[in-house]
Amino acid sequence: MRYLNIPKTTLKIFLGGLAIISLSIACEGPEGPAGAIGPAGPQGVAGAQGPAGTKGPNGIQGETGTENVFFSNWITNTWTRMPDNYVWDTIPAPQITEEILNRGVVVAYYRDNSTIPWAKIYPVQIYQNGNWIFTLESKSIKENLILFHGPSRNGGIVDAITTIPFSQVRYMVIPGVNPAGRMNFPDLNDYKAVCSYFGINP
Repeated sequence: MRYLNIPKTTLKIFLGGLAIISLSIACEGPEGPAGAIGPAGPQGVAGAQGPAGTKGPNGIQGETGTENVFFSNWITNTWTRMPDNYVWDTIPAPQITEEILNRGVVVAYYRDNSTIPWAKIYPVQIYQNGNWIFTLESKSIKENLILFHGPSRNGGIVDAITTIPFSQVRYMVIPGVNPAGRMNFPDLNDYKAVCSYFGINP
């Protein structure tokens, strides 16, 4: 066996270093408690604004206000007989727009003459001597209200011209609303209730 020849001075230095390391390890104490949290730093610069989100769906359209409902005055009919025995009257009605035709409501009321206190909603059955002779009907077109009836059930010249020459019409225009938001209108067949609801003179 061959032995290393280590100088004594080197050996002393090596052994002394080991002793210091051992002493340092043996004397290390437990970890102390965490220190207090330091003050917050200044707020950073705001980032760039993100892109706009997608547009949400449209909400339900609100209810139609009573001020948006139009009532005409009472208009005396001017009946015209056609060759096919149909009888017509065209009432100018600029309030009947494309928007009204697509989404609104047009209601027409009838009375025999200006002295009658009641009114009926169109269509109206007309009687003579207790017999039904024809039915007045209404049709809305852009800016006009058309009133008409077909040939009399009794035959001959028995029509609006001879039977109800002083008849009158009044029409109401209601702008369109979403059905879910529709106002609680009175029964449109009850003319007096309609007048009372909207505060108009019958």
